[in-house]
Amino acid sequence: MLAKSSCQHCKGLIEFDLRYAGKSVKCRHCFEITKLIPENQTDVVIPLNSVESKHAGITERDWANDPVSEKQRAMLALYSIELGKASNKGEASKLIDDAIRSNIKPPLEGQILGGVEFAKIRLKALIEEVNSAIKIIGCQDSTIASLKEAKKRLKVSLSSVTEIIDKRIGFLKDRNLEIRAAKAEQWLKENGHL
Repeated sequence: MLAKSSCQHCKGLIEFDLRYAGKSVKCRHCFEITKLIPENQTDVVIPLNSVESKHAGITERDWANDPVSEKQRAMLALYSIELGKASNKGEASKLIDDAIRSNIKPPLEGQILGGVEFAKIRLKALIEEVNSAIKIIGCQDSTIASLKEAKKRLKVSLSSVTEIIDKRIGFLKDRNLEIRAAKAEQWLKENGHL
């Protein structure tokens, strides 16, 4: 059974299978982590985490008028949507949602540009994690738990960056195969084999 949930940050609607109620997911509108809390399901009670988001208490209007985020810029690039079409997060969210709902595969150029933008975001996060780890390693009061947590966060950030590199490698391999196939077909045509 499908249900809808509003993002706790941007109020964007997320459609999901009801069996995932209570799970945390990344909102496709604002890219913040939110809990899937079914709307119009009064019999389903889902406790919220005790740790609240930095966006808690911000209304939809406040959020929608914020400048377009880096992640939204990357999604707009992915779908080859001109950045000038979105002057704030709310407009960007709507354009991204419309592109996703269209079920049209992002164009090749958009995939390249979007990948570059996401790589920049992930590299920034990796640099922040490296700096944080350096501080923890150098701190005299560091605990084993804090060091293990820093190592865990650093591994996640690094794997996120290497994932983008692997996708880019795969993309280039696929493109090279397509180019070779086109050249082979052209040669066969020119030499009367097709």
